[in-house]
Amino acid sequence: MRALSPSLDTLGSMVRTSSSAPAIELTGVSKSYGSHEALSQIDAVINHGEIFGLVGRNGAGKTTLMKLILGLSSPTSGTISINGSSNDVQLNRERRSIGYLVGQSYFGSMNAVENLKYFSKLKGVSTRGEVKRVLRLVGLEGVKTPLKGFSMGMKQRFGIANALLGGPQLIVLDEPINGLDPQGIAEMRELFKYLNEKEGITILISSHLLSELALTATSFGVIHDGRLVATLTHSQLEHQTKAQRLEIVTNDNRAAMSLLREKFGVRPGMDDGTIVIDERGNGKSGASDGNSSIVPEQIAAALVTNGFELRELHTRRQSLEDFYFSITGGERNA
Repeated sequence: MRALSPSLDTLGSMVRTSSSAPAIELTGVSKSYGSHEALSQIDAVINHGEIFGLVGRNGAGKTTLMKLILGLSSPTSGTISINGSSNDVQLNRERRSIGYLVGQSYFGSMNAVENLKYFSKLKGVSTRGEVKRVLRLVGLEGVKTPLKGFSMGMKQRFGIANALLGGPQLIVLDEPINGLDPQGIAEMRELFKYLNEKEGITILISSHLLSELALTATSFGVIHDGRLVATLTHSQLEHQTKAQRLEIVTNDNRAAMSLLREKFGVRPGMDDGTIVIDERGNGKSGASDGNSSIVPEQIAAALVTNGFELRELHTRRQSLEDFYFSITGGERNA
């Protein structure tokens, strides 16, 4: 990918809102298909200037939610507001100013330039310099191959280029890094940060990889089985994954847990034959009670002094994966 130019030429008549209203606000949004509830009571706020990462496994409801925001489907109940507008006429106006990548839409026999010229006409965007600009941003400038010969990663790049036509100030990208190799993912990450930080573009981006979104997004929503089970900022996510936990195995774990509760006032949990205490003094399922961090050396000394055989004792930090599975039911076969 070539170096990004210092500024993007904004072409077309796109909405530039100075409103204090959120870019996107969802209130009680639900979507059902017959008896199947695909989304249930979604409440979320995406503010201007954010990169909002929507994370969830395949089938969790990410694409359905994005289609509702874009007007490609209608909610069964609830309210969608874009830039403070929520009635149908206003929403249609605001939606025309959104760039998006949801699914793949292109003519396979045409190359990228020919496709983008066609889509520019549909969007009412001048093609003078615009097609070249967006293709340069995604690393496809000069590629003459018809899109039917593109790899999956190249098709994703093309979809992002299409979303950027006309310089929208809000873009919605469904799984944009799907199919990219590590180098391509790193380049897309650089692009998203550039668009957000230098051009002030608000980005809603989905992925099933929290670890990747954590390198890009400024705030997050975790969706699971059609429900938004957590929303948090980047700093809150960092706090969750900085917590240490102490893992202990003795010759009598149940008795050891009783001793630890009595002597240190902690609330240990049990995870697959291992005693678990987080740095706040709680086990896997315990709620925070405000206890200060525990000292492993003191724990070890107490156990040995009281006659326990200490087989394992070590600390580790909660990973992003640990955090994700802890709030989506602990299932690791996503």
